[in-house]
Amino acid sequence: MPQLLLYKYKNLHQARKYLSNAYKKWEIIRISNWIYITKEYKYEELCTVANMLVKNSYISLHTILWNEWVLIEIVKPNLITSITTTRKTQKYKIKMPKWEPLIFSYNYISRKLFWLPNGINPLFATYYVATKEKALVDYLHFSTLKRKFKDDNDIKEWLKSLRLNLWEMNWNLFLSYLPHIKSFWVHYKKLYNILNILYKERDYIDFYSLKF
Repeated sequence: MPQLLLYKYKNLHQARKYLSNAYKKWEIIRISNWIYITKEYKYEELCTVANMLVKNSYISLHTILWNEWVLIEIVKPNLITSITTTRKTQKYKIKMPKWEPLIFSYNYISRKLFWLPNGINPLFATYYVATKEKALVDYLHFSTLKRKFKDDNDIKEWLKSLRLNLWEMNWNLFLSYLPHIKSFWVHYKKLYNILNILYKERDYIDFYSLKF
């Protein structure tokens, strides 16, 4: 980051001094020793930073599902949720001057689920995001890791309790993930079953299906 300011300052020392003073005045926000953002940051900048903090990661889970109106629960705007294969589950908590801290949350996932076909899209060549269909698979995977179900009806009722908006899901894309997951049946039998039930019972599970 200091090297990028050399066009404006005579040397690296002056550039670093500017960054230090600007940080103390809260004109900029330090994410790490080499990543800064302005206090007028935008959502896209946070996504770019998330990919920079942990390589081989993509934005998913609550961040995508909220922005795509799949989850109707309120998600904190300063929370960026990501998936990674390179490190274990972790969080970066960034101090803010007057607001709640910025939180970058990373969830470790096996490469078997990371690379679902057509599940990740590059945006503006600066960061990667999951499709809402892939984000939903990720969400259900992490939500059920330690959850046990009595039978298929129990799964169906649990899915309904999530209050998902499924109206604009790309079901062809969603279904394209199932053969890949099924190929790892031993590891993801429960997830595969949940996704199958979600698709078959989508009209029952959709939170808005009975309201219009």
